[in-house]
Amino acid sequence: MKKFVFPLESVLAAKRLLEQEAKKNLAHAEERLAQEQQRQDALNKEKDHALNSWYELVQNGFRSQSLLQEVHHINALREQIELQHKATEQAWQARNLCQEQLREIFTEVKSLKTLRDQQHEAYLAEDAREQDKVMDEFVSSTSHRAVQMGSRA
Repeated sequence: MKKFVFPLESVLAAKRLLEQEAKKNLAHAEERLAQEQQRQDALNKEKDHALNSWYELVQNGFRSQSLLQEVHHINALREQIELQHKATEQAWQARNLCQEQLREIFTEVKSLKTLRDQQHEAYLAEDAREQDKVMDEFVSSTSHRAVQMGSRA
């Protein structure tokens, strides 16, 4: 019997390559997300520090110029935080998209592997049937020859 060949092996190989690429993309997306979150955390800490400085100025008697500078700094930080929040959201969305793509590719690869395994099992069952048939024919022809030789004797 000829060797087992899975007709969709090239498709499976291509899907495996896509799976590897999707894993790389996900790793990059997770790295970008972590960086964006770190930037957002740093801005929030800086804003908290600026607010504390502002409170100290108010409590200790303030100079209007110093207080005005702190207010402008805090407002600028709030704007930066808003922009950073949007960048972080985009990084989350990109990561979620990469995860979904990887999940879809993984499902396709798993389906192809299952199909290949089923076809291989069918191939092995057919091979076993053919071997049984050959063996039956051999035994039948051997016993037929023995009967013929016995009737000649």
